[in-house]
Amino acid sequence: MKLVTKIYLSFGFIILTFAVVTFMYVRQSDNVEKDVQEALRASDVQTHAEGLEKAIIDTETGIRGFQLSDNEVFLQPYYSGLKEYKENLNLLQKLVKDPQQRLRLQAIDSTYQHWLQSFAERSVALQRSALKSEAGKADYEQFLQDFVLTGAGKEVIDSIRSKIKEFEEKERKIKNQFLLNMNETMVFTDDLAISLTLLCMVLGTIVAVVLGDAISKRLREIATMAGEVAEGHFNVHVIDNKDDEISQVSQSLNVMATKLNNSFSNLQKMNKELDQFAYVVSHDLKAPLRAINSLAEWIQEDLPDVDPDISRNLDLMQGRVKRMGNLIDGILEYSRIGRKELPQVTFSVAKLLDEISESIVSNQEATVNIPEELPTLTTEKILLHQVFSNLISNAIKYNDKPQPIVNVGYKEQDAFHEFFVEDNGPGIPKAFHDRIFGVFQTMEARDTKESTGIGLAIVKKVIEEKRGSIAISSEEGKGSRFTFSWPKQVVPAQQPGYSSTLNAV
Repeated sequence: MKLVTKIYLSFGFIILTFAVVTFMYVRQSDNVEKDVQEALRASDVQTHAEGLEKAIIDTETGIRGFQLSDNEVFLQPYYSGLKEYKENLNLLQKLVKDPQQRLRLQAIDSTYQHWLQSFAERSVALQRSALKSEAGKADYEQFLQDFVLTGAGKEVIDSIRSKIKEFEEKERKIKNQFLLNMNETMVFTDDLAISLTLLCMVLGTIVAVVLGDAISKRLREIATMAGEVAEGHFNVHVIDNKDDEISQVSQSLNVMATKLNNSFSNLQKMNKELDQFAYVVSHDLKAPLRAINSLAEWIQEDLPDVDPDISRNLDLMQGRVKRMGNLIDGILEYSRIGRKELPQVTFSVAKLLDEISESIVSNQEATVNIPEELPTLTTEKILLHQVFSNLISNAIKYNDKPQPIVNVGYKEQDAFHEFFVEDNGPGIPKAFHDRIFGVFQTMEARDTKESTGIGLAIVKKVIEEKRGSIAISSEEGKGSRFTFSWPKQVVPAQQPGYSSTLNAV
């Protein structure tokens, strides 16, 4: 049986067991939830039953207060009690589900309505009439004699209270039964969940031990090999004589490592050839350019009175020769980014910017503002020098103000140092923000400013090689700001060429 088949079957059985656990737990949880809801409903019924009893007491209190004082102000509890009674009765009719309880509720309401009609409403009407005339007073006295003094009205109220007490007691039993069911269900659910979980843990341990013994050592050998390859050690192999999926992975890794080693060797060879070719091409291309430049200088020196057009053409030719030389240097510099390992040194960014500012601004009417709080970095100083010098020199070179001003800023991020270089120049329209980082892209005519159009491309490539990013924020006529990030973490240089053989049992 294949290894993957064993894994699938083992974990499939565990997953099935967990599915049963989950199903049973959910099912029991539903039962618990139902019992809780019913218990809460029963609590609500008890609450509203108490409210119903309180409302009846209020109506009785209002009637007695009016009877004793002949002042209708004392009828206020009577009217508020009637309102509360209706509200609680309506809620109880919605909440009560037990048929016997519904019958008890109907009996309570029927008795209370009888008391209202035969006693409460009649008492209020007769008492009001008695307060207005002597004839009504006789009827009211007779009513008091028949219903109040004999205790007939009190008997009805006592009967209602007895029915409410019986109703509440039954509802309390219903609530307690649901709570008991809930507790029993929870105990059963907990026991079931613990039992099945322990079963799953035992099965999982058995599967882990069996499969771990079968594949752990072989996987460690493969992981070790992968780590060696990740560090650039391509001449490494794993020996695995098993005939399963892991063996196939080991063989594929061995083939991959061999191909990577061959490719790396070829790449090193091609890089050396490319560097040699670049040197030769640079030398061969620059030689005729130097000759052309010297020839132009000789012509200017040999002609005492040079025609202005001829002099302008000679200057233009020298400018084009200089641009061609700079272009060759820029292309070589651009092609070498990321292919050469540079030393990492610890240096102050403030001192680096001071050096750049002194070399660029020495003969120009420009100001470079450098903040006081700048970090000390451990990285390729040459690369960061290249980035800052390109950005600052561009900010001055293409500035249209009498006195160019360049501001350098810094902000620390979690994993990066964030710098910006901004100027008070003419700005760059948003339509050109993506194009300016391309090779040979310039914003002005080449005859106006001698430029190769490769400086920002070099800046972008250097920053991206360091896994940073660069962005521009600018509008036409409002200056430009270039913001770039530089990683804090120092990435050690790799030293390929290590070889070893790993044995998998």
